[in-house]
Amino acid sequence: MKIRIEFDKSKCIGAGQCRLSDPIDFVFDPVDDFHTVLNESEKQGDSNIWVKELETPDHHMPTNAGIHCPVKAIRVINLETGEVKAPKESK
Repeated sequence: MKIRIEFDKSKCIGAGQCRLSDPIDFVFDPVDDFHTVLNESEKQGDSNIWVKELETPDHHMPTNAGIHCPVKAIRVINLETGEVKAPKESK
């Protein structure tokens, strides 16, 4: 499955749920050692959105990071179907 992870760093409050859920893709920010960065990602223009696309047989770690982020700073999209895996919309 090919997925896209979008991380809005300006929303990050340092809760760390993403690092607990997915310690491969989300790591401590080396600048302030409190907030998080999306590992091996690219910044989108002048925004504070960081993006990473990857092929993975298991999307559960980044999806769980997006689901558990208390400020919904993480969005995970299945690029094959367009389905937003996280955050889950409330019904």
